[in-house]
Amino acid sequence: MDLDDYSRQAHQTAKYPPYPVWGVMGSIPNPPLYPLLGLSGEVGEIFEKIKKIIRDKNCIANSDDWFGILYELGDILWYLNEIALSLGVTLQDIAAMNLEKLKSRNDRNAIQGSGDDR
Repeated sequence: MDLDDYSRQAHQTAKYPPYPVWGVMGSIPNPPLYPLLGLSGEVGEIFEKIKKIIRDKNCIANSDDWFGILYELGDILWYLNEIALSLGVTLQDIAAMNLEKLKSRNDRNAIQGSGDDR
């Protein structure tokens, strides 16, 4: 499966509450606030799982722990897809842009460091 196939199939499961007027986001046809909030929650769930591995399992994860993290990563992918689509791009577009950025940084020996425009 490629990212475009995933995107189309995943988007079919999107169910959103009606949006109120979002003020500054009013110019975006489908404001990504709802999927952004979902993304934040899913990232938090991964941190919770890791915290419990550290606290309760002396930093030793088992296959169930890793499966739980992978399961949450799938939810993160779903929310990323919805955010991308709400902004008029696809995961495929974002992946291509990211590879181009990384190649440019690598070619300029600028992988390390900080700042978006390095």
